[in-house]
Amino acid sequence: MDRVAFFIVFLLLLIAGSACRKETAAASDYAIDPSQTNAERVEEVAILYSDSAVVRVRVQGPVMLNYIGFSDPHQEFTDGIRVEFFDRAGQITSVLTARYAIRYETRGLTIIRDKVLWKSVEGKTLETPELTWDERQQKIYSPKFAVVTSPTDTVYTHGFEATQDFKMVQMKAIDGSMRVEENTEPPSTPPLKPS
Repeated sequence: MDRVAFFIVFLLLLIAGSACRKETAAASDYAIDPSQTNAERVEEVAILYSDSAVVRVRVQGPVMLNYIGFSDPHQEFTDGIRVEFFDRAGQITSVLTARYAIRYETRGLTIIRDKVLWKSVEGKTLETPELTWDERQQKIYSPKFAVVTSPTDTVYTHGFEATQDFKMVQMKAIDGSMRVEENTEPPSTPPLKPS
């Protein structure tokens, strides 16, 4: 092998080696080869979270890379993720899907990116480029732009926080239309008469 070819092969190995030592993974257009990292590859993964023997969350994905041996162990869903949230009766309350996710195990945080769509059984949807799911607080939040739709209105917001069952949603900067329910019941006490 001549010196130029040897130098090119050496340079490529050096670049590949430095890329594989990164502890924080990010979404990319190329497939990560787990044989070149401290990662276990799991296909057709399903992870269940339960509380008092009742399933509360189910996480599914076609491919999960489990990064072990790092100070901050994490799992990367490179080919998409589906998260189903359940109530105490075992019924699905909402479903969250995206093309990519990374879960930081010790922090209990999952960052979900790329075509994020969250739907509730009541017909509400939320679309955003990225959000964070805090497993310990059972909340989902993002400072990013999001579109929240319901059967009656559409709201555009720059930042939100919500419970993972999608029942309570707090929006930051709002732009859009919202229907306000009017109270049609008569007052409980008659109005005072002028004296």
